[in-house]
Amino acid sequence: MKAVAYMLDTGIWNKFAKTGVAEYAIGGPTVELLFKAYNATHQTSYVAGATSNTGYQIKKQASDSWSYGISSMLKTEKPYVISETTNAYAMWLASPSAYGSSSVMDVYSNGDVSGASYDNDRLGFRPLVCLKSDIHLEKSEDGNYTIVEQQ
Repeated sequence: MKAVAYMLDTGIWNKFAKTGVAEYAIGGPTVELLFKAYNATHQTSYVAGATSNTGYQIKKQASDSWSYGISSMLKTEKPYVISETTNAYAMWLASPSAYGSSSVMDVYSNGDVSGASYDNDRLGFRPLVCLKSDIHLEKSEDGNYTIVEQQ
C-alpha cells in the first residue's frame, strides 16, 4: 500500500504537471483507469476488482473468473504499453495486487497485465498527467502528441 500511496501522491509528481496546462500528475494510472481508457478505444470489456483486502484481480469480461494476471492482455502500443525497454520491462500501475501484500499491478512491454513485488527493479514509473479541461492533444504523423489550448 505504501508503494501505491507513493504513486498517487500528487506532490511527489508535480514536476510532470506543466504549469498552465495540467491539473496534477501521479506516478502512473490505476488498473481501473487503464482498463476504462483501453476499453473505450479497443471495444474490450476488461474488468478490475478489489477482490480482497490485499488488492486487485482482473478478467477479460464480467463472466470470466478472476485472475492475478493475464498474458498478452493489451495490444503492445502506446500509451497503454511501454515500447522502449532499455530502462524498464514494465510500468507500475497505481493499484495493489491481490496476489500478495507486497505486490503491485503492472503492465509488461508484451501486454501482460499482472502483479509484481514492489521491489522489482526491472519495472518503472510512467507518470500520468491530468490535463485541464480546455487543453487537448493533437496526434502528429510520427505518433507523438502536442499539447493544444482550446481557443
